[in-house]
Amino acid sequence: APHEQQSRRHHDQQPLEPLELTVPPGQTPPSPSNKIPPSAMGPIGPDSTHPISSSTRTLERPPAPAVPAPPPAERVRASESPAAAAASSVASHPPQSATQSPVPATGAPAVSEVLSPEGKSQHEGAGAAGPQSASEPSLVGGVEETDAGEKFMAVKPWAGKIKTFEASGFDKCSVPKEAGEPPAAELVLSHVHGYSRRTIAYSSGGAAVLSAAGVGLVLEGGRAKTIFNKHGDDVSCLAVDPAGEFVATGEMGKASLVCVWGAKDGVEQVQLKGVHKKGLVALAFGAGEGDKVVTVGKDEDHYVCVWDWKNGGGKLCGDKGGREEILAVGCNPYDADSENDGMGTIVTVGVKHAKFWTMGEGKLQGKKGALGQLTEAQPITCVDFIRSTTADSEAYEGGYTVTGQHDGSVLIWRGTKVMKCIKGAHKKSPVASICSRSCDGGGSYVVTGGGRDGKLKVFEAAVFGTGEAPIAEVDVADAAGGSACLTGLHHSKFSIKSLSIAPGASSSLLKCLVGTSSSEVFEVSTTLKKEADTLKAEASLVCTGHAGREVWGACAVPG
Repeated sequence: APHEQQSRRHHDQQPLEPLELTVPPGQTPPSPSNKIPPSAMGPIGPDSTHPISSSTRTLERPPAPAVPAPPPAERVRASESPAAAAASSVASHPPQSATQSPVPATGAPAVSEVLSPEGKSQHEGAGAAGPQSASEPSLVGGVEETDAGEKFMAVKPWAGKIKTFEASGFDKCSVPKEAGEPPAAELVLSHVHGYSRRTIAYSSGGAAVLSAAGVGLVLEGGRAKTIFNKHGDDVSCLAVDPAGEFVATGEMGKASLVCVWGAKDGVEQVQLKGVHKKGLVALAFGAGEGDKVVTVGKDEDHYVCVWDWKNGGGKLCGDKGGREEILAVGCNPYDADSENDGMGTIVTVGVKHAKFWTMGEGKLQGKKGALGQLTEAQPITCVDFIRSTTADSEAYEGGYTVTGQHDGSVLIWRGTKVMKCIKGAHKKSPVASICSRSCDGGGSYVVTGGGRDGKLKVFEAAVFGTGEAPIAEVDVADAAGGSACLTGLHHSKFSIKSLSIAPGASSSLLKCLVGTSSSEVFEVSTTLKKEADTLKAEASLVCTGHAGREVWGACAVPG
């Protein structure tokens, strides 16, 4: 401000006074060579707020040759480099006369102290550390803080706390030290707590198939019946073959390993590797016999690859899926007799697109779906298939693709074109998952899972898209009732992430597995409106896990 500039000019015209520094009794004052030039200190006087305001000893400046002094120290802004700040200072201040404050005549680099607005001191000058770059994170109270204001919990809170010690008493171990081999013992994983909030499915026996961290799990009665732990990184996607006998799991990371293993015994059948380099985002078994697997990579081009897993696990064909992110993949079981050597048309969906893939002459070729005028381009989040619907006035033998969208609508595809858009299937909530299943005794159902609304809606597939209301609607949190007391169902961020319909569905009762964003898995049972005047829905907790950040502590209950 003008008043401050006037005070500065008045100060520059005043003769330099000896600096006074308070030194506690019994301590030696600093040497004159380490004193700070007053030109870097700002105004000093009786009314100054500078920490040096009184003294008990006076340090006289030693004589020094008169040499031009550097311009007064400027406050260096955090967004400028020291070099840029120095250039700015030179440009804005003319050279000072030889009668002004001289530089200390020492062999060490000149160091000046600059007061920050908070009164804290900083140092600048040759060889001194400049202000911290704005792009570099700092540690505040053990928490890493970035320039964006985000805070990340320290990943090593125990650093500096663990003390080493020398073990004793092992000389009496039954294994002599000179043996050089570890004891004949093996650790066996018996239980895994948690759910990774990804795909879930049913096995042929009605068990829940899911993943937690880097482990594939088959659960019965809330306990692990089968554990598959051959992955070296977190499992990012999962699928069960049409017969419910085999499970395919894909992992994150550079290894990008895909494993096919038995749902009953956890025995690994084959490893599929060597194609993807940055992890997997989605995979699915082919329709028909399920002897093929299609995988989608997390690389920039989202490479789509087809594998013959039952005959050695070799790659059959593949192609780039495109730069737009792919979110899900599926294979049409209703045209498997005529398409892709029995595996059906491959459909990938993602950000603003759906793509339909066919194999021929060792090549995989994709055709982008036409949205038409029925909907605007937006993320397509999930995909499944139905055999037929009366919403189509013409007979079509190849089955229909059904996809969920981010705005809560559902699309019905005839071939590669959108035939119908069901708006408002889920209001103000994305369709997070969609699943269809044929019933024992005929008929089939389509179940959609809303993301943020936490609801399941059950439709008859035969009239899907005709405007018929759902025959059942279930609020998962309400159906869970007392079993939700220790979960995050009523949390504002609760949403449905995945669902699967149990095999053997009947015309009066439907069972579904529902995975949530709060790391719970529920089995939801609901009656259907066409068979009962009053709907009844129940949800039992299959497993739960921690939905927040890392788990830092655990303890066992005594006894």
